[in-house]
Order: sequence, then C-alpha cells, then structure tokens
Amino acid sequence: MAALGRTVCFSCRARIFLQSRSSRSYASAAPSAAGPEKARSLLDRRPDHARRARLPDGPARTRFAPSPTGYLHLGSLRTALYNYLLARATNGQFLLRLEDTDQARIVASERLSIYREHADRLLQQGKAFRCFCSHDDLAAHQRSSLASDGTFGTYPGLCLSVSADESAERAARGETFTVRFKSSSRPPHVHDLVYGLHKKNTLEDHFIIMKSDGFPTYHFANVVDDHLMKITHVVRGAEWLISTPKHVGLYDAFGWTPPKFAHVGLLVDSKRQKLSKRNMDIGIDSYRQDGVPPPALLNFAALLGWNPGTISTKGALTLDDLVDNFSLKFTKGDIVVNMEKLAYLRKKHVRLAIDRASSNSRPIDEYLTVPMLQTIREVEAARLSPPSNAGSGDVQRPSASPFALLGDPLVSLREADEEAARNHIRALLGISRSDAVTAAEAVAANRYLIWQLSPQDIRESYAQLGPAARNVYVEEVAQTPAGVMAFLAGQLDSIDDGQWNTANIHTSLGASVKDVTSREEGQPPVSVGYKYLRWALLSLADGPQIGALMEFLGKKETLRRLRMAQSVAEAATESNNDHEAVYPPEQSMSSI
Repeated sequence: MAALGRTVCFSCRARIFLQSRSSRSYASAAPSAAGPEKARSLLDRRPDHARRARLPDGPARTRFAPSPTGYLHLGSLRTALYNYLLARATNGQFLLRLEDTDQARIVASERLSIYREHADRLLQQGKAFRCFCSHDDLAAHQRSSLASDGTFGTYPGLCLSVSADESAERAARGETFTVRFKSSSRPPHVHDLVYGLHKKNTLEDHFIIMKSDGFPTYHFANVVDDHLMKITHVVRGAEWLISTPKHVGLYDAFGWTPPKFAHVGLLVDSKRQKLSKRNMDIGIDSYRQDGVPPPALLNFAALLGWNPGTISTKGALTLDDLVDNFSLKFTKGDIVVNMEKLAYLRKKHVRLAIDRASSNSRPIDEYLTVPMLQTIREVEAARLSPPSNAGSGDVQRPSASPFALLGDPLVSLREADEEAARNHIRALLGISRSDAVTAAEAVAANRYLIWQLSPQDIRESYAQLGPAARNVYVEEVAQTPAGVMAFLAGQLDSIDDGQWNTANIHTSLGASVKDVTSREEGQPPVSVGYKYLRWALLSLADGPQIGALMEFLGKKETLRRLRMAQSVAEAATESNNDHEAVYPPEQSMSSI
C-alpha cells in the first residue's frame, strides 16, 4: 500500500508502545554520519566487537509502514520494533509512514503526482509500458493458459508491441490503461542480511505499477517512498522476500541503490500455522485490554526470532537493554510463538516496575496500583450491598475467598486520600511475595494486607495449626496457644512506636520466637513460633517475610491481630476442655 497522504514520523507510543528518541520528519535531511550530538557511540555503548560487526557502519534510517486499516498485530509490532532498535543502536532515525492506496480515504493526494512523475520517467525510458487490456481480456487469457498444475500463467505481454506513439495517442483519447513494469529477462539477485543470496527460479511478470484509477500499486509506491525518504535498511517479515526481486528490479531501473534488506521468520503457532490478522488473539489491543505491560510485550516481541547473545534473556529486558544489545543476527525459518513466555516476562516486568517504584512509580501505578484501588472499591461496594438476588449466590468478587469476613480496609478509599492510598499499595507490592499480574489476583493474594483480619478469619484457620496447637512449649515450659500469643505480643510491645521497623522487630523477637516449639511423642521438637505469627497476622495464608509484614502493618495493627488471636486461642482451649471440640486438630478447614 502506499503513502499517498501525509507521511508521519513521530513517537507512536499510543499505538505501538514505542518511543523513538531519534525520529525526524522525513522531509528533513538524511542522518549525518555523526548522529545526534549527545548520542553515545557504539564503542562507548558496548565493547562487543562481534555485535558491532553485525550492525551497519553508519547511522541507519529505517521505517515502519503499516496500513491504516484493521488493527496492529504481533508480527507488525515485531517489525516496527526491529526497525526502531536498529535505528537507535546506530544513532540513526526511525520513521513512521502510514501507507494507504484506498482512494476513498485520500483527502489530499499530496504524493500522487510524485508517483505519476516516476512512472512517466520509466515510460519515457522504455522501462515500462501502458497496458490497455481489459479485465475480461486478461481473464480469458488466464483461462486459456492454465498450466498443467492448474495455476494461471503470467501476463502474456499483449501490449508490449504497442508503439510509444500509439500508446500515448490512445491514452490521450481517454482509453483506460494500467502501467506495467517491463521486467528484465535476467531476474535480479537479492542479497538478504538473514537469508543470504536469494534468486527466484522464474522470471518476474510484467507487473502493474500504476492502476487504471491512476493510483500506484503497493510495490511501486513502496520503492519510490523508500528512496525519497533515504531509507537505508528495511527489516520486514519473510513473506516479503519473494517480492523483493520486484523491488530491486525497480531500483535498478531507476538507477538507485536499494536499501539493505533483512527478512525475519514468519510467526507461527504450535501447529506451524501462520499467525493471521484474523486471529483476534494477536491484536495488540487485546494485550492492552488484558493489562500486559508494554515493556513486557516489547521484550516478548523482540525475542521472536532474535537473541541478544550477550546477556541472559531469563530476566526482564527493558527497551534500553534491547537497544544496547541489538544486532542483525536473526533466526532463519519460522518462529513458533509460545504465549507462556509472555506470561513469564509479564511477571518479570511487573516485579521490575515494583522494584523501581521508589524512583519512578508511574509504570507500577499503571499496571497494578490504580487498578487495585479500583478493585478494592468495587469489593467494598459489593460487601456493603446485599446481593441483587438472594437466591443466586454470593456477589461476584475477584477471588472465591469470602471477602465479607474481612474487617475495614487498612487504606483510606476517599478520593482526597488518593496519594496516600497509592503509597500504601506500592508498599504492599514491595513486600508481597505474590507473582500476581492482574489487579484482581493481586487484591485476592494480598487481602490481609488490605483489610483488617476479623475474629472469624482467625477462628476458621485455627484448626490448621494442627500439632502446633498441642503440646506447645515456650523455653521448655508447657504453654497453651493463648500463652504463646501473649508471650510473642509481649516481646513486640516493648518496641517504641518510633522504632518500629524490620530490624528492631527481628532484634526484639530474636531467639525467642525459635523457643516456641511443639513436641509429639517420640519426635524431636519443632519450632512453631513463626507459624503462630503467620496464623495471627495472615490467617496462615502465604505472605511477606514476617518482619517486613509487621513493619508494613504497623505496631497498632500487629498487636491488635496478635491479641485477637490470643482471644480466639483461649476460647478454643476452653471449648476443648469442655469436650466441645469445635476445632478438632485433625479436621482440615478452609482458610480465607
């Protein structure tokens, strides 16, 4: 398709999640050899000589030329990314060109005269000719020239014999025509940076370069645009390799030097079927709607047929990491897309955003913080409202856990306290061991860091203490579970409010928590102090390291939970003493 309208060069972050630091309007001068004044040279960037050998010697000028119709898909994103990375890695320029040959969408055909001028040049030089054949004429010829394998033959060259004068006269009379390129009898060789020397076994057809409506074909406009925009390198999908001889033939006819071509493998599924635009699962919008962080998607797309070779791909690679390690060493052949890799990278990039929140909170706020606060508000609204249909079951919530059992939120949900709420969620994510990547998952996994525990939470998880609730000792002295909680609360209560931090919590507990043991007959003692703390603070759910958890909750909430657990343990002990085993140790009960 062709750039008939305005050619655009800008950072298209909203559409393809890319942000070029070096783009310029294509109408500006070609990139200078020195590149941007403050740009680092390749030698400064990496001492990797093998990598530099696989990059151009000078700045590369690349482009991404999507069709404005439909949606951006994974293969297009990868193409855009590779061209962007090549430009960035060489201190060059990356251009965005919207290609369109649909006449109905052209408001001002700014470039139409350019294509006609170049087509006329080929006509004058005898390298193109007008074809006056109608669709019916060509269809009849195709039917009569069916090959033995059932395929249609090539264009028969019916109008090649029409003289230049007759051709011009018929065109002047208004006779409908197309302009065809007079292909060479010796097909051009194509040197591809990935596949090496490429040569088709058959001659190129005399293909159309200007349609009967006066608009150029994709192949013609593509070549003219790339030349006029001074494109030095074209990275695109391997499906275009078969068309490249056409493009090189046009370059040769004009006497132009073609850009360097690098064709990357087709993206296929596990059944080796080509990914298609018709498959909505690969539309970029679907990833955005699923909350996939843009850096994770870029990381994933970059590794579909390319491997840096200089650093591990097991961790999260940022856009700068990709630039600093980029080369033109691509994988030959089809590339199987494994969505499990995207899920893996998503977790890595979410964790990276969490770790960097202190210096830049915008990414994690976008991925989780703000969506989590919205989810919390939705849960609160559902908890405070009765089900719309009393007989239809519980209100839908982000987890199967009974949120109704929880106490009040630990964070204020008032709009006036929005920044404090965000800080609370950021701190929560910083200590959380959960690898949740969606707001609903993160809220469910960290619910005890968002809401207060209630006595019912603690009661329902008491049975899961199991043997730890029997034959428990503190410093070799038999104790009840309630006594254990009183002992641990006493150790922590001695810490001044202003000194409540992870280090002082560990110092205060010290070896004392390890002195809480459970003993079964014939078995060595087992330390259960931390299990008691996890029961009191998290209802035995998975959660952060205990010291960090206590610092996050604060002294008041920590002691409230410990003393509430003490009361629950006392009630359970009294029930057992009265032979009303409400919470039999052997019975496994569901936790929140």
